Amino acid sequence: MSTTSLTAAHSDPHEAAAKRIALVTAREELAALIEQLSIRRLSVVLSNGSKSDFYVDCKPVTLSGKGMPLVGQAFLTELEKLDRWPTAVGGLANGANPIVSAIVSAAPAEKPVDGFFVRQQPKPHGLMRLIENPPAEGASVVLVDDVVTSGSSVLKAFAAVREAGYSVIGAIALVDREEGGAERIRQAVGHYSAIFTKSQFTAAA
Repeated sequence: MSTTSLTAAHSDPHEAAAKRIALVTAREELAALIEQLSIRRLSVVLSNGSKSDFYVDCKPVTLSGKGMPLVGQAFLTELEKLDRWPTAVGGLANGANPIVSAIVSAAPAEKPVDGFFVRQQPKPHGLMRLIENPPAEGASVVLVDDVVTSGSSVLKAFAAVREAGYSVIGAIALVDREEGGAERIRQAVGHYSAIFTKSQFTAAA
């Protein structure tokens, strides 16, 4: 074995350990940002019509210069757990849009991933698309969202991409409010994971 090979063999475990530590640190930093900027104690009516005494607004994190790279890395970590790497990631506008950008930007050159988003309604002019930057028919895609409550946003995106002929291999949320959405998404999509859940945050307890 060459000196170079010996060096690589001995350094790999340390590099792997350093990477794991970096990922844990990044995850903790992202959790702290969400706790600080995204979870608010106030009475609100959610998009599904239910009432809640707290609100999760992830956009101050997903659209921030500090938060977006952390979001991208966190979602890439979840993508690595899938059976295969997706051609593209996307979701329903507007919650998914900054997450899609974060993932595409953070993806390594050797494992690129494209992005798309599903409009609430088809664009009324121009190409009149429902899906912007649509992948090729038959592409393997992963759906993403910032907050899952009932799962309706993910399921609406799921219906659109299935109709367009894509293979949905999973769905990932940044924060799951633990209000039944996970079960509904798994029934339709199969694989679903959330990077964080409501119970992990003190402010939402």
